[in-house]
Amino acid sequence: MIGMPIVKLKKIKIEDNGEPLVPLKKYCPKIFIEFWRKEDLAQEKTLYARRTIVKMLKKAQDLLPKGITFKVRDAWRPFSSQQRNYFKAIDKNRKKHPSWPNSRLRREVNKLVFPPDAGIPPGHTTGAALDLTLCYKNGHSLPMRSFQKRSENSAKRNRELLKKIMEKAGFLNYSAEWWHFSYGDTSWAYRANKKTAIYGGIELRNLRNNS
Repeated sequence: MIGMPIVKLKKIKIEDNGEPLVPLKKYCPKIFIEFWRKEDLAQEKTLYARRTIVKMLKKAQDLLPKGITFKVRDAWRPFSSQQRNYFKAIDKNRKKHPSWPNSRLRREVNKLVFPPDAGIPPGHTTGAALDLTLCYKNGHSLPMRSFQKRSENSAKRNRELLKKIMEKAGFLNYSAEWWHFSYGDTSWAYRANKKTAIYGGIELRNLRNNS
């Protein structure tokens, strides 16, 4: 999911402000949680993010039209999960394209998954990124993808609403993924033309003391 050059991301300083990870449900009890990564968080009852991120999500939730809320599918991600997802994608593409050299395999996978060995903490491992969509109060997701021509306008409006609300709350969207928003990580700093990111990688030991 690299939509920006690694060499430029490496120029961004990381001065982690030490903010803890907190449960999303602590500040946003009305959101829905739908895990994409059940194998990593099966023992948890919610997702986690940095405290400011969760407060910003609550602000965004308050801006949504009546009857609409968020369904969050990913937030903080353990570094071990990032590694596993990345190299699983490498293996999958190697089987699909056995003639590809490693350089091409890496290049193609990097478009979908941030490499864990790039020397930069991937956004989700910092607790600064959210993957989410819109849903009704009953938990049913709003259409966000245009599978049929007749649903194209509706899906586009819903994606635009999500982006508008999240940006009003202070998040920035990764343009290649309508569901991915962040604040404070290096990717956010690059898009916001900032020289410093306020969140670096954070691990499980930090989480347990603040949940």
